[in-house]
Amino acid sequence: MRIAICDDEVASQERTVSYVEDYISEKKIDIDYEVFNSYVELENRIDEFNLFVLDYMMPEINGISFAKKIREKYNESKAVIFVTSFPEIVYESFEVRTLRFLLKPLDKAKFFEAIDAYMQTDICNKHIVLKNENETNVINTDDILYFEVRGKELYVCLEEEQIVCRQSISSVEDELTSKGFFRVHRSYLVNLDKIKRFDKKNVELINGEKIPVSSRQYSKLCRCWLKR
Repeated sequence: MRIAICDDEVASQERTVSYVEDYISEKKIDIDYEVFNSYVELENRIDEFNLFVLDYMMPEINGISFAKKIREKYNESKAVIFVTSFPEIVYESFEVRTLRFLLKPLDKAKFFEAIDAYMQTDICNKHIVLKNENETNVINTDDILYFEVRGKELYVCLEEEQIVCRQSISSVEDELTSKGFFRVHRSYLVNLDKIKRFDKKNVELINGEKIPVSSRQYSKLCRCWLKR
């Protein structure tokens, strides 16, 4: 999960960051976050994050207007939490389908409840954060066909592009097995929803690609396919 915190008040920034750090420590989960002082800084990097903690009153554009930009481009694939000193905008925030509306000074327990709520959404469960040396990608798992190990690199194969990431296939398997992915071969992790047909030797994907199936994984694949 990647969180963008956008607030031009230093004290509010520091409080939110402190609570995120506490959440990471207490829940024992991996969360990346970044702090922005303005929406201008964040505007061209929206695709890198899946949860946004936004202030309302900002110099260039208010939080509602910025959240509308998120919705226009990404629809429901991003989540928004407002942290603001303006309770009167609560009804307006419903227009951008905010996940939670929290008042300043931010209450730790309520912030934790908001993150917990996000963790239970389909938005959270359908994304994976993948990193390489130069960038971080937040990818919707519905867009992934399969992962493939080539030499020392792991490739994420989407329908229209391939992305190299630095994680191991085993670590990705641990994260995605519960989300409908299966290790058909030591070098391949496949999205079960993208399989058109399979036999003891190969899996054929919906785009026509064929991937080898190891003999020891075939029976397990049959069971997982029936349970999906």
